[in-house]
Formats: sequence, C-alpha cells, structure tokens
Amino acid sequence: MQPIGYRPTEEIPLFEAIESYAVRNFGPREFEAIKPQIKKLHDQRNEIVGMKSVDDVLLLEKYEKILISYYIGMSFIQKKFAFGTKDDTVKLCFPWKDSMTGEKKSSKTDLSLELNSILYNLAAVMNNIGTHTPLEGDAVKTISQKFQEAAWLFDYIKTTSESLLASCRSHDFTIENLQYNSTIQLAQSQYCFFKKAEAASMSPAILAKITYQLKSFFEEANKYLSIKRAASKDVAKGGIMTNTQFYCCYYNAIAHYYKGLEIKERAEDEGSGMGLAEGHLKYALSQLNECPTFDSRTKDSLKERIKLVQEAYEKVQEINKRVYYEGCKAEKDLEKIDSKNFTLHRSIQVKLEDDFPGAENFEVFLPTEVRKLEGEFQQKANKIINQSLESLNKLSADENQILTSHGLPQAIYSCSSVEEFPDDLWKRVSEFQQKGNIQFLESLMSGVAQSRKNCLNIINKCEQLVLQEENDDNTMRATYGSKWQRLPSSSLN
Repeated sequence: MQPIGYRPTEEIPLFEAIESYAVRNFGPREFEAIKPQIKKLHDQRNEIVGMKSVDDVLLLEKYEKILISYYIGMSFIQKKFAFGTKDDTVKLCFPWKDSMTGEKKSSKTDLSLELNSILYNLAAVMNNIGTHTPLEGDAVKTISQKFQEAAWLFDYIKTTSESLLASCRSHDFTIENLQYNSTIQLAQSQYCFFKKAEAASMSPAILAKITYQLKSFFEEANKYLSIKRAASKDVAKGGIMTNTQFYCCYYNAIAHYYKGLEIKERAEDEGSGMGLAEGHLKYALSQLNECPTFDSRTKDSLKERIKLVQEAYEKVQEINKRVYYEGCKAEKDLEKIDSKNFTLHRSIQVKLEDDFPGAENFEVFLPTEVRKLEGEFQQKANKIINQSLESLNKLSADENQILTSHGLPQAIYSCSSVEEFPDDLWKRVSEFQQKGNIQFLESLMSGVAQSRKNCLNIINKCEQLVLQEENDDNTMRATYGSKWQRLPSSSLN
C-alpha cells in the first residue's frame, strides 16, 4: 500500500472577499446573518492549507471531516455568489500546486479548481487512512471500504474536472493519473480481502483467484503510468512505475504459488498432476526472485514469501520425484488462473450533497442566474405595460379631440334654457348629422371599445405569465424542498 500526497495551497482572504461583496451588493445587515457560516469556511480552508500528515490516522480522520464540510459549504456558496474580476463579483484568487510536480495553477473566475482540488485531497486522505490503519480484525472491512470510496472519488473527478480551464489543469487532473489512482485504490481494497482470506486459511483455489485479480489491478494501473513525470516520482527511490511493476510481479507469483498448492491437493486426490503443481511453484519462485524492490516496507515480507514458496516448491518437487515421477511443467504449459474480484467503486455522493448548515440565512442572497432572469422579466413586463399605457393614452387623446371638435361636453352646459340651443351648437349638430349621425359616433366608440379590449388582453397575458411563474416556483419547492433556494414569488418585487 502506498500513500498519496496532497495538492498544496495557500491562505486566501476568503472571509474578507465575501464580506466585501455581500455588503456592497446586499447590505451589512444581510451579511451579519451569514457571518458565522463564512467565518467557519474561512477557518476550515486555513486548516486545509496546513494539511501535512499522511500517517496519523486520527488527524487524517479529522482532515476527512473538514474537507467534506468545506466542499459542501463552497458548493453551496457558488450557487449564491459570482466569482470573478468584475466589481459585481467576489474578487478572489484560488492558488493550488500539483501534488507531484509542484506546478502552480490558480483561478479567479469560478470555484472549479478549488472544488476539484478539495475532492482530490479528500481521496488522498481516504487512501492514507487505509494505508496507515493496522489491518486487524473488523478494521479490515472498514479499510477496504475506505479504499473503495477513494476509488470512486478519483473516478468521479474525471467528470467534475472536465469544466476546468486549460490554464488550471496540471498533472493531477490528467485522465491517466486519475485512472491510475482509482485502479490502485481497487487493488488495495482487493488486498484487504486477500489479507483476510489468507489469515482465515481459505482454500488455495480461492486465494489464487483473489491474488490473480490483484495482479490484474496493478497491471492495469501500470498502463496509465506512461506520463514521464508520474513515473519519475520516487517511492522509496524506486519510482511509482517500479513500485507498481513490483506488485504486478509479486502478486502474479503468489497467484501461481496458491495455484500450485491447489493442484497439489487435487493431484493427491486423483493420483496425477504433481508435475503441473511443481511447475506453478517453480514459476512462482522464479518470479519472486526477479522482483526487485526499493521499498523497505516490502523487503522483509518479500524475503518471508520467498522462503515460504521455496519450502513448498522443494516439498512438492521431492514428492513428485519419489511418488509421481512426472516431469515439471514448463511455463507455457501451466494451467490458466481465473480472477475473483471482491471490490467496487463505493459512492460518497450522498455525503457530498448533504445540506449546508445555516443555508436558510442565505435566502436573501439570490443566485446570480436568478437575479439576471428576474431583471430580464422585469424589463419585459415594464415594456409591455408601457406600450399598453401609451396605446390607452393615444386613444384617450383621440376621443377628447373628437368631443372637443363638437363642443362637447361644454356646449351642453352653455344652453340658455332647456328649450333653446345656441346657433353654434345647431351648426355642429348639422355637421355631425352630415357625417353619418349616430352611426358615425357608434363607429368611433366601436374603435375605442376594440382598443380597450386589446389592452385588456395584453394585461391578462402579463398576469398569466406571473401566475405561471408562481406555479412553477411552487412545484419546484414541493419537489426539492429545502434544496430549492429561490425566494417565493410573493416576496419578490
């Protein structure tokens, strides 16, 4: 098992930058409501900056909790605030270095680099917890699951890191490196099953299948080490590639060792096949003797394993010589070994999507996208209303002009008595009759009525748009519950 280094970062004024943005765009009272949550995120990031240990399990477990909590918080924050270089954004730079090459990258436009770096370090922490926790008792199962979760995370980052700008990418986020780390996690999880099965003295047939799958995992991981910088990173002076090749060779040898023991038991029952058993054990011994290792942690176990295989080989060789008289099978004639996979990717997506404590205090902080849509809707609604008012004003002016041209309604009030009308009024009545009498007036009124109807239709459409938006909002709120952060329509002006 091998530890994984963390992506280093630097302290940044997270609290100050968000405070400045929130106060400038929403007000000091609104910021006071979210101040504790922002302060906690700021403190958590400073603790992430100080992450150094790769072997203190208690400290690693603390790292794991901090990283998950910070990831949940910043994932929520990016939905509420815009990050960038403009005045209406949170102005903040997120600097990170590659865990292997030390290459420095930074982002000012979004949180993709920040969040993906946090996920990478979380996966590394999970790996290191498994690597440095003693494989004893029930802990074996827990460690195996931890490796499976790390495998899922590295695989998950292949998708989440697709949004990274080219200027933010480094070796850590290459597909080859992520696939390598994911496969190594599965190999280490499989090793936990092997360790438990061997301690329980399970049958050689099962142990041969488990170890051959282990060999296959390391063989697959080795294929992803084509990048020179990854292969050159030292692991106890041997380099990652040399270390991975060692495990390919080592577990291939152990698989043949247990295959030899399996065939030996079968030969004793059936009366033949001891030469095939001898061939597997001879091949296993030759493979172990060709497995160079620069890792002090594996040197002693390698010596012990060579001694164990040597004894088994000599014993089978002697039995074959005295009883079975079969020739030792060559490598090309050895029996095929099947694989048995006991591991998988174990998702932690539910943990990463947990609710952010204090999210209710952020209701006033509308997401940038919502604020933009709200502004666009307000502009369109104002445009429709203004156009309607303009049409109504024009129709009213036309109506007043017609009435004025006939001396109405003032002419009625200028009558000297109920039976007498001024000559000027009689003249206007005559002109009115010549233009069509009551039919002309009805035609004018009909046009006014039609214009009024058109205006009412426009206003009704506006009301329907508003009601539809409110219904959509209620539907989303009923579906997603507290995860739907947008303010109710009734509270928007």
